[in-house]
Amino acid sequence: MTPGLHRREVVLSGGETRPYDPAAWHDALVLVARGEVELLTVHGERRRFGAGAVLCFTGLPLRSLCNPGPGQTTLVAISRRATDSFSTGVPSHSQVRGGNPETEPS
Repeated sequence: MTPGLHRREVVLSGGETRPYDPAAWHDALVLVARGEVELLTVHGERRRFGAGAVLCFTGLPLRSLCNPGPGQTTLVAISRRATDSFSTGVPSHSQVRGGNPETEPS
């Protein structure tokens, strides 16, 4: 893993449901490494994703994450470290220079 990234695993036991915590998943790409995960929205909708799915929970109206199966589900979350130059606390190129990076020369 490169120094600018943080990796963590979340294991859900068979039938386990966890409340969705937006801060825990902020800025993370999530891989369903094993099993299935079912996402329950605040509107009561359910979506199920199996092993190999790559997800991003940021900005979704989620209520909870559930393992619908009998075996374990493993989620691997990769996110940028807070000290990374692309983190939300650091101004972007256009904010620093006051321009539009799409129209500035390279």
